[in-house]
Amino acid sequence: EKLYLVENENYYNGLEMSAKFTQTPSGKDLWGHDIIFEFTGDDDFWLYVDGELIVDLGGIHRALSASVNYSTGKVVVDGKETTLKDIFYNNMIKRGETKEAAQAVIDEKFDKKNGYYVFKDYSEHDVRIFYMERGGGASNLHMRMNLSSVEKGNVVLRKELSGSDADEIDK
Repeated sequence: EKLYLVENENYYNGLEMSAKFTQTPSGKDLWGHDIIFEFTGDDDFWLYVDGELIVDLGGIHRALSASVNYSTGKVVVDGKETTLKDIFYNNMIKRGETKEAAQAVIDEKFDKKNGYYVFKDYSEHDVRIFYMERGGGASNLHMRMNLSSVEKGNVVLRKELSGSDADEIDK
């Protein structure tokens, strides 16, 4: 292949990405692993879930990391831990919602499972990601999510009975 000399390189770039996902039972993928979104990078990064700002790493900075665990609801941003539930609640309070209204949204979106507040099983969510690279020659970006989707028409419903005789069921 031919190589081309590029003068006055422009390393500045941005990324906007969106996806929809369905919260699987207990936030697990098909292999039983926690569904986790991970990010490490420098400069600006924002993660929104259902229109709520979950991760804010805006500004020029060293490489920082963030993760969201959809099985536990735990959010870690630059080593500081919180939860999806608390972020949703606090964002609504900051916007001037009453505590009662904010709690009503929490009750609608979250269930407590295994001691954690997580999105309700089979609830649908929107994720939006914004990334800006302002480095003039050095950059790093790592994103990973083992997103598991459940689309309409692709879920198999099955019922298992125990303590019954199969002949009784056929009658």
